[in-house]
Amino acid sequence: MSQTEFLKIFNDLEQTLQNKYDSTETIYDLLDREKNALESNPVKANWEILDIARRLRNLLAHETKTNLPVVATPSQQIINILKKVTHDYQHPKSLADFLAEGQREKIFSFKVTDSLMDVLKVIHQKHFSQFPVFDNKGYVGIISNSGIANWLATLSQKGTFSSEDLHRVKIAEVIPFEENGDAVISLFKETTLHQTLHHFTGTKVRVAIVCHRKNLSIQSAADIAGIITKSDLGQMIKDLQ
Repeated sequence: MSQTEFLKIFNDLEQTLQNKYDSTETIYDLLDREKNALESNPVKANWEILDIARRLRNLLAHETKTNLPVVATPSQQIINILKKVTHDYQHPKSLADFLAEGQREKIFSFKVTDSLMDVLKVIHQKHFSQFPVFDNKGYVGIISNSGIANWLATLSQKGTFSSEDLHRVKIAEVIPFEENGDAVISLFKETTLHQTLHHFTGTKVRVAIVCHRKNLSIQSAADIAGIITKSDLGQMIKDLQ
């Protein structure tokens, strides 16, 4: 029974990858294609077991053709990994799924004309560190702990600064000290977790704004499904295991 189940699941995986690439390549070529892809994917994450599985499939196919005695039987671990990898391709977990499972609090956003003290209060109360900022035309960037620290560091070099001064500071004055450039990206909410990890790995990205719109347009806070930071990556990796 394990051999029959193994071969069926392997065939399912082959069909799934052929559909992904609209290709008639064999499972062996498709697995290599996924292993060598730049983007993180289920095959890469489970390569050692899958490599054993494809060798085993070769052996089982040879036994069937030659009527040789059975010399190898797929373990339940291999079958379980094949099932999981196939499921991950057929039903990939998205950022929307990840955010929903985390049951996150509402997103706090600000206007450029709001006081910096308003941001500091939310940081103190909620321990959040990233906040979308808008002007009358739409999204302008992120204000964060690091941006505020950069602003304070620059200010300290210019002389004294009192708490009274702090109450007069608007977010518009701090935004230029943020490293929004390559460090902040926008991703559609249906982006998979594997694709998300790829955007963070080996790059300067520290924040991803998750958008409801596929074109990544952000006109108001309602267009933002959530915010992903590097601190979320550990949980993503756990979810994919």
